[in-house]
This record gives sequence, C-alpha cells and structure tokens, in this order.
Amino acid sequence: MKGFTLIEMLVVVLIIGILAGIAVPQYQKAVERSRMTEALTIGQSIVDAQNRSLDAFPNADVNNRDALDIALPGGTWNADGTVYTTAFFTYTLRDNMVEACRLRNHTCFYTLQLGNANHGDLRNCQGNESFCANLREYGFWVEVNSGSTGDLGDRIKPGVDLKPINQGDFKPVDLSERIRK
Repeated sequence: MKGFTLIEMLVVVLIIGILAGIAVPQYQKAVERSRMTEALTIGQSIVDAQNRSLDAFPNADVNNRDALDIALPGGTWNADGTVYTTAFFTYTLRDNMVEACRLRNHTCFYTLQLGNANHGDLRNCQGNESFCANLREYGFWVEVNSGSTGDLGDRIKPGVDLKPINQGDFKPVDLSERIRK
C-alpha cells in the first residue's frame, strides 16, 4: 500500500496550523508598521511645510493647506483644507500640529500627533499599545488604552518599558533624520 495514513495527515495539518498561527500575526504587524511609515512620512512633510511657513511668516495660520508649500500624493483635501485623507489615514491640521488617525472600519485605531515648532516638536501616539510601541524608539510618547473601558492609560517614555513618567522627563527627537534613513 502506498500513501499516507490518517495520523500522518493530521500531524501535517497540525504543523501547518501552528506555523500559520505564528506567521499571520507577525505579517499583520509588519504590514501595520509599513502603514505607520506612511503616516510618519506624510505627517513629517506637513510639519516641515508648516515650519517653513512659520519661518517666512511668524504669525501665519499654518492649519490650512493654503499655507503649505507641498503637494501630497495619494489623497484628497476636504473643502476647507484642514483634513487630508488617504486610504489608511486621515491627517488633520489643528493647533499647530498634525494628527494622523489610522482608519480601521471607519474608526480611529490609533492616532499619531506631530507638532510643529510652535508646539514644541510634539511626538505622541495614542491608542493601541502594540502598534504605538514601535514608535518609542523614534522619540514618541505612547498613550495606551487601559482596557475595555477605552480610557487612555499611562504615558510611556520612548525607549523604555511600560511605566508612568512625568512630561518633564521627555526629550523630543528629530524624526526627520530617521525617516530619511
């Protein structure tokens, strides 16, 4: 008799299931990290354009696309020029910063906040800790969901384990150098 026994087939299916159980979550994290790169690149481009506008006109309102000297690919602006939307993110210009909201099922999964020179070079990620944690090495604060209530928990200092810190302990990092690498 030639062929495989039922036990051999079950073992193969079990091994494939275990490998898939490990590989799929890692693949999803890698895809989400690449999407974060889009947000960081476009968000930093907007912040840089805001800073150039503020250098030229210190009292300018930089919370509108008319004040920006850039053309952004792959998205559309709303009618008043304060919200730019791509397939995965909505970028909102307000209060001298850019908020990049990761859209998932028409809700905000996590939000990246990038401040311009008038906002103290703010770098903040709010929402899902497993995705925001990747940004700690780039100088981002991380605000994690504390559980099923949806409330934001402790602020996390970039590059360290999860524990509360004071805002005075935070030293911002110039993200533009790391994006270019």
